Amino acid sequence: MDHPNLAASKINIAIDKLRTIVNGAHKHRVLNLANLINELYQSSDWPQIHTEIFNQHLLSIGQISLLIGISRNKTLISNAYQEFLPNSYNILYQLSFLNQKQLDKFIESGAINPTMNLAAAKKIKNNA
Repeated sequence: MDHPNLAASKINIAIDKLRTIVNGAHKHRVLNLANLINELYQSSDWPQIHTEIFNQHLLSIGQISLLIGISRNKTLISNAYQEFLPNSYNILYQLSFLNQKQLDKFIESGAINPTMNLAAAKKIKNNA
């Protein structure tokens, strides 16, 4: 079992990392958040981190749910795909239902691109 101060320190470090991404202007912010949330979600400290995220108003319940969904698709959140994807919670969540073959096909055709809208993402998901 971790010492209480060590656990609190780990939680503070996690929240600081999260805050840096949330407040940053990075064009891949949502994918970076999904990667970090995935890492934190697997941590034994997740319940405390989750509580602290809400206490500090960093992300909403809906945003965290979308990020967890996005992060389950390891292909989508890989660095290899970042340049082809939009920076949108809802669009990336829709795309998270696609497998690698489908992602590759729609990226190659140009249907998946950084400026796509939610309606297009839903159409791709529903027709994949």
